[in-house]
Amino acid sequence: MNKYNLKLLAVPAVIATIYLALSLCCTIISIIDTGEYDVCLFDPFRIGTDGIFAYISMSELLPSVWDLYVLLPEAEIDLFSSFLDEKILLVIFTAVAVVLIIAGMFSKPAKNCCVDGVDREFLFTTRPHSVLKAILLPLDIIPAMWGFKYVPVIIPILFLPFILPFAVVAMVIVLIVFLIEKAAVGIKIKSAASKEEEDYKRDTGYAVCPKCKQKFDRPMVKCRCGLVFDYPIPGPYGIKEQYCVKGHVLPCTNENGARSKLTMVCPKCGQEFKTHEARPIVVCMVGAEGSGKSTLMVSAAEDICNKAKAKALYSETTSGISPDIQRIKDVLPPTVDGEIDSECLFVWSRDFRDREIIFNDISGHEFEPIEDRMIFQEYYRYVTGFVFTIDPLAVMALYNSNSTIKSNKTTVSGTLDSFYQVFTLVRQIGPSVRSDIPMAVVLTKMDNPRVQAAVKAEGSPEAFLNKYGEADFVKIMASEFSNVRYFAIGSLGNNSNAIEPVRWIISSADAELSRML
Repeated sequence: MNKYNLKLLAVPAVIATIYLALSLCCTIISIIDTGEYDVCLFDPFRIGTDGIFAYISMSELLPSVWDLYVLLPEAEIDLFSSFLDEKILLVIFTAVAVVLIIAGMFSKPAKNCCVDGVDREFLFTTRPHSVLKAILLPLDIIPAMWGFKYVPVIIPILFLPFILPFAVVAMVIVLIVFLIEKAAVGIKIKSAASKEEEDYKRDTGYAVCPKCKQKFDRPMVKCRCGLVFDYPIPGPYGIKEQYCVKGHVLPCTNENGARSKLTMVCPKCGQEFKTHEARPIVVCMVGAEGSGKSTLMVSAAEDICNKAKAKALYSETTSGISPDIQRIKDVLPPTVDGEIDSECLFVWSRDFRDREIIFNDISGHEFEPIEDRMIFQEYYRYVTGFVFTIDPLAVMALYNSNSTIKSNKTTVSGTLDSFYQVFTLVRQIGPSVRSDIPMAVVLTKMDNPRVQAAVKAEGSPEAFLNKYGEADFVKIMASEFSNVRYFAIGSLGNNSNAIEPVRWIISSADAELSRML
């Protein structure tokens, strides 16, 4: 049983124990005075008028019922009267009965808040049939003794005639205190759950699996014992923390980043991943083969990590944009065809809430006009912004080509058309709909002197594209996206500005993070 449940159990059990102890003293005094068995209940309202141990007896409270019931304990005393004086026997049997009741309220059955088939421990007040279990709490000595290989259960059965009157009194006390606890805990759960949901919507909103790219409200979590749970939130299993059936702690809130350290499991594909419980900012790389998507992505991640370090922020990256990859960004191999894992970059500090930037980079081959295309760009449904990369060298080469046939496969407009077909299909919108998702159009390879000179000669990336035969691309892009900005980016060397288009996209979703970068 966890610490919070122990407290919930202790309150009614301790109150009942104190009252039973006082009532036992009253009963023993009565037995010594009268020589007869009569359960006497401590009466706090008569203290000072009838002495320290003021009481009311069962014979006074329920005379007709008590006259019948008292025959049971008296008959049992008669069986042992040949061994000891009846007064002594009454005192011993009564004292043992009360001790057994108290022991039962603190026994293992009383502490059991786990239910077969449920992977977490319930709160003491929210476990199934909690009211009935609370009422029977004083009689838990019977199942407790049953657990000791059955024979010891004879002990509480032997003392049952003496146990029952005190047990009924204890039941009433436990029930009253338990109902108050149940109401208080219910209010606390509702308040904590409401605050947690508000905090989660503000700070996180949703989660994304970098493996299957599915978006969902909350992931599953994996305990260190291997059990997989629904996302822990304040509820019937706990308010601030929950416990698995093996006793491992699962935080119910992300106070001090506790919950974000849990191992997350995708509810769609079942694979493990990290979230840091940060709001995802999803950047999708679009462009033809060799246009510099991967290099720009890695360089942007490097710039973000460097700026975060300069602002005393922590950063963490997945393997595809890790420092090892950043060091070889100028010789990156081509991106493999098909669906690959998203790359994630986390930024945080003690005073700065965790942020997650998710990069989706696929092979430029996927943007070629291919029949029977396999559609897997699920992330288009929740993308924050696009980075459309263009290789100026390829644009100039195609423009200066003497070939009379310039296939749609090799033009920037062809890449845009192929991308937009998938985009509208995944989002289930008509091709005439103008999207407001930020679209950063990036002329890459500005670290090449020839490219730099050609773009600067025209004054702007748009003018460069118009000059070199891609005027239709500029017009189509403007007609399909309402929020378009053009960039000229160099991803290599010390003067890399690869962060610029990514920062612009971030600014549309998180102004605070944009300022930090």
